[in-house]
Amino acid sequence: MKLMNLFVSKKNKEQHHEKESSCTATVTSGDCSESSSKKNKKTKRNGSKTKKASSIPREVQEHRTPSEMVVAGYVEALDRHASVEELLEFFASKDVKVKLEDGQSINALILAEEDQKLYKSFPNMKFGYQSIKEDRAGLVVVEELQVSGTYTGEPYGFDHFPPVSASNEHAINDPERMWFAVKDGKIQVMEIISLGDNTGPPGLYLQIGGKMDMQPPPAEAAEEDATVPKQTE
Repeated sequence: MKLMNLFVSKKNKEQHHEKESSCTATVTSGDCSESSSKKNKKTKRNGSKTKKASSIPREVQEHRTPSEMVVAGYVEALDRHASVEELLEFFASKDVKVKLEDGQSINALILAEEDQKLYKSFPNMKFGYQSIKEDRAGLVVVEELQVSGTYTGEPYGFDHFPPVSASNEHAINDPERMWFAVKDGKIQVMEIISLGDNTGPPGLYLQIGGKMDMQPPPAEAAEEDATVPKQTE
Protein backbone atom coordinates (compact mmCIF):
# COMPACT_ATOMS: atom_id res chain seq x y z
CA MET A 1 0.00 0.00 0.00
CA LYS A 2 1.56 3.28 -1.02
CA LEU A 3 2.21 5.98 1.56
CA MET A 4 0.31 8.39 -0.70
CA ASN A 5 -2.76 7.08 1.10
CA LEU A 6 -1.63 9.11 4.12
CA PHE A 7 -2.53 12.27 2.20
CA VAL A 8 -6.09 13.42 1.53
CA SER A 9 -7.35 16.66 0.07
CA LYS A 10 -8.70 19.47 2.24
CA LYS A 11 -12.16 18.82 0.83
CA ASN A 12 -12.05 15.16 1.77
CA LYS A 13 -10.82 16.04 5.26
CA GLU A 14 -13.70 18.44 5.78
CA GLN A 15 -16.20 15.83 4.62
CA HIS A 16 -14.59 13.28 6.90
CA HIS A 17 -14.81 15.55 9.93
CA GLU A 18 -18.55 15.87 9.45
CA LYS A 19 -18.89 12.16 10.19
CA GLU A 20 -15.65 11.48 12.01
CA SER A 21 -15.23 7.86 12.95
CA SER A 22 -13.83 6.36 16.11
CA CYS A 23 -12.54 2.95 17.08
CA THR A 24 -15.62 1.75 18.94
CA ALA A 25 -17.30 -1.36 20.23
CA THR A 26 -15.84 -4.27 18.32
CA VAL A 27 -12.55 -4.87 20.11
CA THR A 28 -13.08 -8.62 20.20
CA SER A 29 -13.40 -8.77 16.41
CA GLY A 30 -10.24 -6.71 15.94
CA ASP A 31 -11.95 -3.98 13.94
CA CYS A 32 -13.16 -0.40 14.28
CA SER A 33 -16.70 0.59 13.45
CA GLU A 34 -17.99 3.94 12.19
CA SER A 35 -19.89 5.99 14.74
CA SER A 36 -20.03 9.64 15.74
CA SER A 37 -19.64 10.75 19.33
CA LYS A 38 -20.15 13.93 21.32
CA LYS A 39 -16.40 14.28 21.65
CA ASN A 40 -15.91 14.11 17.91
CA LYS A 41 -18.63 16.69 17.29
CA LYS A 42 -16.79 19.13 19.51
CA THR A 43 -13.76 19.13 17.18
CA LYS A 44 -13.33 22.47 15.45
CA ARG A 45 -10.92 23.35 12.69
CA ASN A 46 -9.70 26.72 11.54
CA GLY A 47 -6.97 28.21 9.46
CA SER A 48 -4.91 29.49 12.37
CA LYS A 49 -1.41 28.24 13.09
CA THR A 50 -1.43 25.24 15.40
CA LYS A 51 0.68 25.05 18.52
CA LYS A 52 4.13 23.52 18.34
CA ALA A 53 4.29 19.91 19.43
CA SER A 54 6.78 20.79 22.16
CA SER A 55 4.23 23.19 23.68
CA ILE A 56 1.47 20.60 24.02
CA PRO A 57 1.49 19.48 27.66
CA ARG A 58 1.51 15.81 28.53
CA GLU A 59 -0.84 14.98 31.37
CA VAL A 60 0.65 13.67 34.58
CA GLN A 61 -1.07 10.41 35.49
CA GLU A 62 0.06 8.32 38.45
CA HIS A 63 -2.32 5.54 37.50
CA ARG A 64 -3.05 4.33 33.99
CA THR A 65 -5.26 1.46 32.97
CA PRO A 66 -3.49 -1.54 31.38
CA SER A 67 -4.74 -0.52 27.93
CA GLU A 68 -3.57 3.07 28.46
CA MET A 69 -0.14 1.75 29.45
CA VAL A 70 0.12 -0.16 26.18
CA VAL A 71 -0.71 2.90 24.08
CA ALA A 72 1.44 5.22 26.19
CA GLY A 73 4.33 2.80 25.77
CA TYR A 74 3.88 2.82 22.01
CA VAL A 75 3.82 6.62 21.80
CA GLU A 76 6.90 6.85 24.02
CA ALA A 77 8.63 4.30 21.77
CA LEU A 78 7.87 6.50 18.76
CA ASP A 79 9.30 9.49 20.62
CA ARG A 80 12.57 7.72 21.42
CA HIS A 81 12.96 6.46 17.83
CA ALA A 82 12.51 2.77 18.58
CA SER A 83 13.39 0.16 15.95
CA VAL A 84 10.89 -1.63 13.73
CA GLU A 85 11.09 -4.69 15.96
CA GLU A 86 10.46 -2.68 19.13
CA LEU A 87 7.49 -0.85 17.63
CA LEU A 88 5.92 -4.07 16.38
CA GLU A 89 6.11 -5.53 19.92
CA PHE A 90 3.12 -3.33 20.81
CA PHE A 91 0.93 -4.87 18.08
CA ALA A 92 -0.80 -8.23 17.94
CA SER A 93 1.04 -8.85 14.65
CA LYS A 94 2.87 -6.98 11.89
CA ASP A 95 -0.33 -7.21 9.83
CA VAL A 96 -2.49 -5.24 12.27
CA LYS A 97 -4.61 -2.76 10.32
CA VAL A 98 -3.79 0.95 10.58
CA LYS A 99 -6.82 2.82 9.30
CA LEU A 100 -6.33 6.16 7.57
CA GLU A 101 -8.63 8.78 6.07
CA ASP A 102 -11.13 7.93 3.32
CA GLY A 103 -11.23 4.25 4.21
CA GLN A 104 -7.61 3.61 3.23
CA SER A 105 -5.35 1.46 5.39
CA ILE A 106 -1.82 0.13 5.74
CA ASN A 107 -0.38 -2.36 8.21
CA ALA A 108 1.76 -1.94 11.32
CA LEU A 109 4.93 -3.07 9.54
CA ILE A 110 4.64 -0.46 6.78
CA LEU A 111 4.00 2.23 9.38
CA ALA A 112 7.01 1.20 11.47
CA GLU A 113 9.29 1.13 8.42
CA GLU A 114 8.20 4.63 7.39
CA ASP A 115 8.92 5.82 10.92
CA GLN A 116 12.54 4.68 10.51
CA LYS A 117 12.92 6.78 7.36
CA LEU A 118 11.55 9.81 9.18
CA TYR A 119 13.94 9.32 12.11
CA LYS A 120 16.92 9.35 9.74
CA SER A 121 15.74 12.55 8.04
CA PHE A 122 14.54 14.32 11.20
CA PRO A 123 17.05 13.22 13.89
CA ASN A 124 15.34 15.25 16.63
CA MET A 125 11.77 14.23 15.70
CA LYS A 126 9.35 14.49 18.62
CA PHE A 127 5.84 13.19 19.24
CA GLY A 128 3.86 15.54 21.49
CA TYR A 129 0.34 14.85 22.70
CA GLN A 130 -2.31 16.28 24.97
CA SER A 131 -3.76 13.20 26.63
CA ILE A 132 -4.09 9.42 26.55
CA LYS A 133 -7.38 8.08 27.85
CA GLU A 134 -9.30 4.82 27.78
CA ASP A 135 -12.62 6.05 26.44
CA ARG A 136 -14.29 2.71 27.10
CA ALA A 137 -13.09 -0.81 27.79
CA GLY A 138 -10.20 -1.63 25.47
CA LEU A 139 -10.55 1.57 23.41
CA VAL A 140 -7.89 4.20 23.95
CA VAL A 141 -7.71 7.65 22.36
CA VAL A 142 -4.63 9.84 22.03
CA GLU A 143 -5.70 13.46 21.69
CA GLU A 144 -3.79 16.14 19.79
CA LEU A 145 -0.79 14.03 18.81
CA GLN A 146 1.58 16.30 16.92
CA VAL A 147 4.82 15.47 15.14
CA SER A 148 7.69 17.93 14.74
CA GLY A 149 11.35 17.84 13.79
CA THR A 150 14.21 19.67 12.10
CA TYR A 151 15.21 18.48 8.65
CA THR A 152 18.96 17.99 9.08
CA GLY A 153 19.35 14.31 8.23
CA GLU A 154 19.10 12.15 5.13
CA PRO A 155 17.19 13.46 2.08
CA TYR A 156 13.53 12.56 2.51
CA GLY A 157 10.96 11.52 -0.07
CA PHE A 158 8.07 9.07 -0.07
CA ASP A 159 6.03 7.07 -2.53
CA HIS A 160 6.95 8.36 -6.04
CA PHE A 161 7.89 11.81 -4.77
CA PRO A 162 11.67 12.41 -4.96
CA PRO A 163 13.85 13.20 -1.94
CA VAL A 164 14.67 16.85 -1.28
CA SER A 165 17.96 18.04 0.17
CA ALA A 166 18.18 18.69 3.89
CA SER A 167 17.47 22.37 4.57
CA ASN A 168 17.52 22.76 8.38
CA GLU A 169 13.79 23.54 8.10
CA HIS A 170 11.79 22.93 11.27
CA ALA A 171 8.53 21.17 10.36
CA ILE A 172 5.47 21.01 12.62
CA ASN A 173 2.57 18.85 11.51
CA ASP A 174 -1.05 19.60 12.38
CA PRO A 175 -2.52 17.54 15.24
CA GLU A 176 -4.03 14.11 14.83
CA ARG A 177 -6.35 11.99 16.95
CA MET A 178 -5.45 8.33 17.25
CA TRP A 179 -7.74 5.51 18.36
CA PHE A 180 -6.41 2.14 19.50
CA ALA A 181 -8.32 -1.08 20.08
CA VAL A 182 -6.36 -3.02 22.70
CA LYS A 183 -6.89 -6.61 23.78
CA ASP A 184 -4.66 -8.94 25.80
CA GLY A 185 -2.02 -6.24 26.09
CA LYS A 186 -1.63 -5.78 22.33
CA ILE A 187 -2.90 -3.24 19.79
CA GLN A 188 -5.46 -4.95 17.55
CA VAL A 189 -6.45 -1.95 15.39
CA MET A 190 -5.17 1.60 15.06
CA GLU A 191 -7.01 4.51 13.46
CA ILE A 192 -5.52 7.91 12.60
CA ILE A 193 -7.81 10.93 12.22
CA SER A 194 -6.32 14.15 10.86
CA LEU A 195 -7.31 17.37 12.61
CA GLY A 196 -5.72 19.63 9.99
CA ASP A 197 -4.28 19.70 6.48
CA ASN A 198 -0.57 18.98 7.09
CA THR A 199 -0.38 15.53 8.63
CA GLY A 200 1.57 12.32 8.12
CA PRO A 201 4.61 12.04 5.82
CA PRO A 202 3.00 14.32 3.18
CA GLY A 203 2.61 17.11 5.72
CA LEU A 204 6.30 16.96 6.60
CA TYR A 205 7.32 16.60 2.96
CA LEU A 206 5.47 19.75 1.91
CA GLN A 207 6.96 21.77 4.76
CA ILE A 208 10.54 20.90 3.79
CA GLY A 209 10.02 22.08 0.22
CA GLY A 210 8.70 18.94 -1.47
CA LYS A 211 6.30 19.24 -4.38
CA MET A 212 3.36 16.89 -4.72
CA ASP A 213 2.25 17.87 -8.22
CA MET A 214 3.93 14.88 -9.87
CA GLN A 215 1.78 12.13 -11.32
CA PRO A 216 2.56 8.55 -10.31
CA PRO A 217 4.42 6.46 -12.90
CA PRO A 218 2.22 4.40 -15.24
CA ALA A 219 1.63 0.83 -14.21
CA GLU A 220 3.94 -1.66 -15.86
CA ALA A 221 2.36 -3.72 -18.60
CA ALA A 222 1.65 -7.33 -17.77
CA GLU A 223 4.30 -9.73 -19.01
CA GLU A 224 1.72 -11.95 -20.54
CA ASP A 225 -2.02 -12.13 -20.97
CA ALA A 226 -3.68 -13.81 -18.03
CA THR A 227 -6.32 -15.35 -20.26
CA VAL A 228 -4.76 -17.97 -22.49
CA PRO A 229 -7.17 -19.63 -24.93
CA LYS A 230 -7.50 -23.36 -24.46
CA GLN A 231 -5.96 -25.48 -27.16
CA THR A 232 -8.34 -27.59 -29.17
CA GLU A 233 -7.52 -31.10 -30.21
